[in-house]
Amino acid sequence: MVRELSGCFRNTLPEGEMREGFEEFINSKLGQKKEEEEEVKWKKKDIKAEIVDDAAQKILEYVCSTGQMPEEEEEEEDKRELYAMKSDYLPLAVFEKLQENVRKHPGLLNTSSSSLGVGFDTTKGFIFRFSYKGVEKFKEHEWGKCLVPFFDEAREEGMSAYVLNVLFCPPTYGDGGGSYSVNFHKDATLALTPEAALSGVKQRLAHSVSVLYLDVPDGMEGGELVLRNVDREALRGEERYGRGKEGVEIEVDAVVEPKNNFSVKFRGDAEHAVKAFRNTTMGRVSLVLEQYKVPVGDKGWLLEFELVEPGKYKRERYEE
Repeated sequence: MVRELSGCFRNTLPEGEMREGFEEFINSKLGQKKEEEEEVKWKKKDIKAEIVDDAAQKILEYVCSTGQMPEEEEEEEDKRELYAMKSDYLPLAVFEKLQENVRKHPGLLNTSSSSLGVGFDTTKGFIFRFSYKGVEKFKEHEWGKCLVPFFDEAREEGMSAYVLNVLFCPPTYGDGGGSYSVNFHKDATLALTPEAALSGVKQRLAHSVSVLYLDVPDGMEGGELVLRNVDREALRGEERYGRGKEGVEIEVDAVVEPKNNFSVKFRGDAEHAVKAFRNTTMGRVSLVLEQYKVPVGDKGWLLEFELVEPGKYKRERYEE
């Protein structure tokens, strides 16, 4: 297109040095642009090759230590229960100290803190995402230190990556019946490097999700966590907001009532939502830890550590 337009303009110029000079200038610019495009293309190829080499090295190490390729591992049937609950999750003194630290945490006191993405429109908070290599960076971070007791208690063996979310849900004023603070979704917010897409690495569901209710207001009505069995068909469209056909409420298989120092851990492949609550002027605070299992061949694309700015956080709905 540029060449055609420049040709039309060239024909309006007087014959001689002016026309020849313009033609020489355009040709040099177009050639330079082509060279730049080729350079960018080869840089992308070099990045991809470097990543692939790194992943190949990890697979080779795995083969040498186990005697089999990663994809040859037999996947065991997942027979885990939908969820498990625990009262008095942390020792009282530890819980009260954690509660105090989070109440005055700069990440929640920041009035400009925005929502945490799709389906979380009324919430605010902050998020850490890190791999197994970034655990110490999280623990040493100024904003993360106070959250370590929860992380250490909830952490499972054999996990590759984590997403730790401090979630503030405000009350619903008025009736608010049937509405949700957090709509139905499955957690799939694994942090991957920007180059992961070049190799076809895709998002995956969390292996498990642990919730600790940190600050539940007195007199609160509602706010329950609701869960659907993993063998249920995924919700679509308006169903994600809890509205079924003809206004019928969506069926759920478990309802968890929030209480201070109470924890629930559920399967990461289970759809879940949080009901709105009312009859209080105080918001509710919970800590949420998503834990991910990643195949050895994909570990090279895990982001080591980041503190996510809520306004820039893009929470995508996982589509099966």
